[in-house]
Amino acid sequence: MGTLSRIFLFCLTLSFARSGYISCSNATLATPQCDQLHSNDIQIANLQAWNISYHPSLYTDRCNIARSSALSVADFIANFETTEPVIITDVTDNQLFRTLNEKKNLLDSYGDHMVKLSTANTHSYDKTMVLFSDYILYMMEDQVTDRSGKDTLYHFGDNDLENFKPLFDQYIKPPYPSSLLRGTISWGLGGSGTGVPFHTHGAVFAEVLHGMKRWFLYPPGAHPNFDPNDSTLKWMEDIYPLVRENGLYECMLRPGEILYLPHGWWHATLNLGQSVFISVFV
Repeated sequence: MGTLSRIFLFCLTLSFARSGYISCSNATLATPQCDQLHSNDIQIANLQAWNISYHPSLYTDRCNIARSSALSVADFIANFETTEPVIITDVTDNQLFRTLNEKKNLLDSYGDHMVKLSTANTHSYDKTMVLFSDYILYMMEDQVTDRSGKDTLYHFGDNDLENFKPLFDQYIKPPYPSSLLRGTISWGLGGSGTGVPFHTHGAVFAEVLHGMKRWFLYPPGAHPNFDPNDSTLKWMEDIYPLVRENGLYECMLRPGEILYLPHGWWHATLNLGQSVFISVFV
């Protein structure tokens, strides 16, 4: 089923669910693949908190990316800015921003705004607009391996900088010249097991606010083995065991940690639990 068909069925199902006549039980509205509809079996989403649970197979203790606490500007420029990735801690305090990004706070403050979703494949061809509360409550479900990246809808980037400005203004960027002088914010949310397949772009600082994010990296000049339309979850199941020891960098990123990627590094992402995250592109 194509993305547009999925969107149509999602909207149709959601309209019935809101009317009180039907809803999906033991199924996800975002797929949407509701095999059975029950008038008296309504599944209520948790309005208060993100569901940060995840399947144990998504997690790893493996981390072969450099880490640095309170990394100085001089050390960052000398050792990492143009050469290699690094996970940075203890350089900013974004606790207020994390609080504003709690599920209830986002629903209360921004639930009635529209957001743009993209397909979660390498090139993000298809885009559509949905009500933000609908995305949070009904579409941030767990990814399944038989749903491709091109059939998964995901909010990252294409942010509404006008209506969400009070939120974004509270984010404290990493304290490095490239971030402060020319950094552009890109913010997103995704369900557990979602993510983006391998791709490249300019340098970026990426921070997790809620949940966790697993990163897979290759240096410039590498040729990752992946299908741009498959999900990262599918790649991890089929390809990862074959390439794990062949030049692949990886690590888990937790709330308050910032991953810096220099220009041109290949990377794929995988969210563990419902995740909220923000990047500063430089």
